[in-house]
Amino acid sequence: MKNLTIFYNQKKILLTNNVDAGEIYMSEKLLQFLESETGADLCFYFEDISGGLEEIKTHFKYIKAAGGLVYNAKSELLVIQRLGVPDLPKGKMEKGETPEQSALREVEEECGVSDLEIVEAVESSYHIYSFKNRFVLKKTYWFTMKYRGEEELVPQTEEDITDVFWSEESRRKELADKTYASLRPYFLR
Repeated sequence: MKNLTIFYNQKKILLTNNVDAGEIYMSEKLLQFLESETGADLCFYFEDISGGLEEIKTHFKYIKAAGGLVYNAKSELLVIQRLGVPDLPKGKMEKGETPEQSALREVEEECGVSDLEIVEAVESSYHIYSFKNRFVLKKTYWFTMKYRGEEELVPQTEEDITDVFWSEESRRKELADKTYASLRPYFLR
């Protein structure tokens, strides 16, 4: 596994096997990082990044999610507006679902579209957030999808989605600047 980045707000935790990138920190440094409003990114050195990720996961509630980078016939990207922030359709995996099944279900539920085809898996993202006084580490599996239908887009309002729209490539940089750090690379693909 190559370097792995975990996002927390606008800061990053880098897991690397490059010995020159940083030194090993753990529990107390991780907690200080999460509780600080400011501060530098954090770097952990692990010879085996997969093993390092497993160690990091022990400090959090760990959940899995899946989502889609959905493109229509005009190569426009499907974008949702959630809590005032441009976002991509995604959500928690249900028990027994594969990442692919979850991604398709979440896009359908959040956007009201159903004629979807998965093209390929792309790199997963990781981010940390606070929920009910506990830190959560969330892995999101991402899939590029084609949409061939012509259904009216319908936002899933019970998930705080206020708008669903197709974004032309020329507007994606503007949206990437307004979205979460963990999602920026996906808007710019």
